[in-house]
Amino acid sequence: MSNLTLPLDRLNRLHQLGRRIVERFGDPEFLSDVVCQIGQELGYTVVGLSIEVEPPMVARIWTADGGRTWEKSQSRVAFNTGDGDIVLWAMAQGVLTPDTGASLLGMTILPSPGSTLTAPLRIANQTIGLLLFESAAENAFDDRDQVIQEFLASQIAIAVDKVAQLGKERRKTAYLGLVSGLGRDISGVLAVPELCNMVTRLVREQFAYSTVAIYLRDAVKPLLTLQSFQGESNTASPMEHEIALDHGAIGWVVTNSKPFLSNEAENNTDHQLPVGHRCAKLIVPLLVGTRVIGVIDLRHYGEQGRFDDVDVLAMTALAGQVAILLDNAKLFQDLKKSMDGQVQLQEQLIQSEKLSALGQLVAGIIHEINNPLTAVIGYADLELMRDAQGASSDSLKKIAQESRRVAQIVRNLLAFARKEKPVRELVNVSVILHDIARIRAYNLRSTNIQVIENYAPDLPVTLGDPNQLRQVFLNVISNAEHAIRKSNSRGWIRITTKSFNRDGETFILVGIQDNGGGISSSHISKIFDPFFTTKKVGEGTGLGLSISYGIIKEHEGRLWVECPPNEGACFYIERPVRMDLRSENVSPQQDTPGLHTLPKRILVVDDEDEIGSYLHSALARRGHTVDTARDGQAAWGLIGLNQYDVILTDLKMPGMTGFWLYERIRTDQPSLLSTVVVMTGDVVSSEVQGFLQSSHLPYIEKPFTLSQLDKILATVNEE
Repeated sequence: MSNLTLPLDRLNRLHQLGRRIVERFGDPEFLSDVVCQIGQELGYTVVGLSIEVEPPMVARIWTADGGRTWEKSQSRVAFNTGDGDIVLWAMAQGVLTPDTGASLLGMTILPSPGSTLTAPLRIANQTIGLLLFESAAENAFDDRDQVIQEFLASQIAIAVDKVAQLGKERRKTAYLGLVSGLGRDISGVLAVPELCNMVTRLVREQFAYSTVAIYLRDAVKPLLTLQSFQGESNTASPMEHEIALDHGAIGWVVTNSKPFLSNEAENNTDHQLPVGHRCAKLIVPLLVGTRVIGVIDLRHYGEQGRFDDVDVLAMTALAGQVAILLDNAKLFQDLKKSMDGQVQLQEQLIQSEKLSALGQLVAGIIHEINNPLTAVIGYADLELMRDAQGASSDSLKKIAQESRRVAQIVRNLLAFARKEKPVRELVNVSVILHDIARIRAYNLRSTNIQVIENYAPDLPVTLGDPNQLRQVFLNVISNAEHAIRKSNSRGWIRITTKSFNRDGETFILVGIQDNGGGISSSHISKIFDPFFTTKKVGEGTGLGLSISYGIIKEHEGRLWVECPPNEGACFYIERPVRMDLRSENVSPQQDTPGLHTLPKRILVVDDEDEIGSYLHSALARRGHTVDTARDGQAAWGLIGLNQYDVILTDLKMPGMTGFWLYERIRTDQPSLLSTVVVMTGDVVSSEVQGFLQSSHLPYIEKPFTLSQLDKILATVNEE
């Protein structure tokens, strides 16, 4: 460089150039200006600059005419030494030396340079680029040129670093702004699935990551479960639905409560990549206090995608907000569930109170019905005794039969007003079903519903409570009728029975099928829950199937429903055949043949004249001596005049009641307590139930038959 004759002047130019380089770092074209100014002000004809811009890309800028013009190119750097541009690899390995490096790498600017001089650009011991001087002459550069080049390389590196830092700060500001806006967008979401979906969608849209996924910790198992995924699912294998807490990078994040970042494909051993692809991965924990409730999994696929500390900062800030919102959403869901439970409990309580009030109303009505019904049944029996073969005997039998049917209906109503211990007697299920079909025949015909009955002729009898079984079958048939009327103008109900053997035991199977609209899959698991109903208000309480399920369970059986496609619903009742009567409770009201008892003197106490008159006639025909009284006061007067073997008394009467009479006997003549028998049409009220339990008196429920009355009288005061 013989034309540079003033070293001081050259040093001054070098100093000024170095200052301008550092000061111009914000200029987008400052690198090309640097190359040209080095040529112009320091007299170097050929100057080149290679610098890493956006990994793995390298930009090259050079001038070959002393800075009058410049050229630029950009190429990809391979991450191995086998092919492609290996400039960065050479710089990192120290292959580039000041005098021979450029020639060895084949990156010279002149076709056949006589001399080359290179210096690396370093930031914190990291090589980010290369400064190159060339000359056609041999031995054109000396130590002074090397010092100049190294000084310029350091100044360029400082400027490039400032550019990078400025870009990073600007990107950090932009990212944190996006995070803040995203936080506002999701702050009002209180449903976990919706929140997760919204976060993954917005993060991918605003930050342009290849994939975004959210995993949440399972409440029971040591797993993370995929909640939401957004991204290029075709660039890699699908995200795993469940991941063990100790698995791979995600497991490390959960264990250490810290973010994990990797931009190297070979480090992602827990994620299978297609051949030729690379994956950058950033996983940040969702922390509530010190508790990791999940992770956000972010991926970049391809050559240019990389994560840095700005991504870590932004995603960590976002994860903090998301974790709090997820925790709040979970608390809200738990609170809502609790409140819904309280509302449901309150509704059930209201429904129970309604049922209780209805039960009291039913009990009062039944008490009023039972008194005249007792007289009807009694007089019919009396007339049959007098005229067993007469012309009117058939009519009397029908009156007695239908009266007993009314009595049974009344007892079925009582089942809703009190909890009865089930009785057991031998029953034929086919007969019970046929009776119900006969009773419902008119209503079903009037609504264009056909009943198809197919009973097994050899169906075995079995122990059971006929009233409870009747209640179950009637409830299922009524539901079938409702389903048909709701979906069709006409339809059918098919009732079948059969027996079968399983494991050496005989079972009875009842099927009740309809061609209504069926039961939706969302309802089928709830239909046996108490108070669950799909009927409109006023059409059902939601207790029928629940009660039926409990009754069949008490009978050692099971009740279930099947809904074949487009075939309505079919309810099945299965129970084992039982024949042993020894350990079963036999109903005290069971109508067995009358027992012959010795003549007794009986006092009948009832305010209903018809009942008193009927009992007087019936018992007198049995050979008993009978007196009657209309209330407790009159009965007490007769007790003072006569000695009775049986005192048959009602409890609720005008004037002095049966309760009063019992207390008077217990106080003044306790020896007569063994003669007292209660007859009542109201065993539902707590007053009557409490009295019967505390007094231990035998009792008979109205309405009753003469056979039932004979049976209980035979147990009183017999010696």
